Amino acid sequence: MVALAAPAAAQPATPGPAASTAAGAEALNFNQTQGFAQAEVVLAEGEKYRVFVPLSKYGFADAVPFFRQEEDIVGGMPPLYLSVDKVKTIYIMSTGLFLEHLVVDGKAERVLAAQVLQGAVELFTYAPVDFTRMGPAMYQPQAAIMESQRQWFVRRPGAAVVRVKRGGFVKQMAAYFQDDPVLVETLEDKRMGFEDLRMVVRLYNEHHAAPAR
Repeated sequence: MVALAAPAAAQPATPGPAASTAAGAEALNFNQTQGFAQAEVVLAEGEKYRVFVPLSKYGFADAVPFFRQEEDIVGGMPPLYLSVDKVKTIYIMSTGLFLEHLVVDGKAERVLAAQVLQGAVELFTYAPVDFTRMGPAMYQPQAAIMESQRQWFVRRPGAAVVRVKRGGFVKQMAAYFQDDPVLVETLEDKRMGFEDLRMVVRLYNEHHAAPAR
């Protein structure tokens, strides 16, 4: 049984959840392709821990690689792994990257999605990573983002998470942003589509930003 690092709060250390030393192919290669940074991990039960996790803006499926302390990274230690089912949120302090285990239609997605935009509407994404190897001379694992399988989610504060669909995108988003007639008109005129989702949410948030005090 391997425990996480001590809880983030100043209190006596409590045993963390079990962590494995093996995981799926996606997670196994993160230590070779991504840098690590200290993060606050909040477990499903509410416990908080400070550990080092990969800087992945595409999220995680299956398991999250982590190190308990920085010395383990530079010392060449293999990472430990924490099932995404045990994680509620991850926040990387140095970059502001926030990942969350989203619940859609009452069911956990079983992936940690990365927050892309904040505001009146939040935008999250998850994309699986495919690892391939280059020629034998270099033999370096390379990460390829599987864009065709990328998932997008939107959420208003206090409301349920909504999965954004490629098919019927205009109809879905026009209904979702119905309180913004200008944006709805732009969508219905086909001036923006699924590939413009970031801009759609960004424009909505600009239109509905809290007034400066």
